[in-house]
Amino acid sequence: MELAGAPDAETWMARVRARKAATGSSLSAEAILARRDADRP
Repeated sequence: MELAGAPDAETWMARVRARKAATGSSLSAEAILARRDADRP
């Protein structure tokens, strides 16, 4: 029985790593939080 067609954790992580490698870009946690908070008072 398969749960909603979700891949196992190892397969999912491999796909994430492949997408990250293909895009060639990354953001630090600090950059993400700064952009999130940019429009907050």
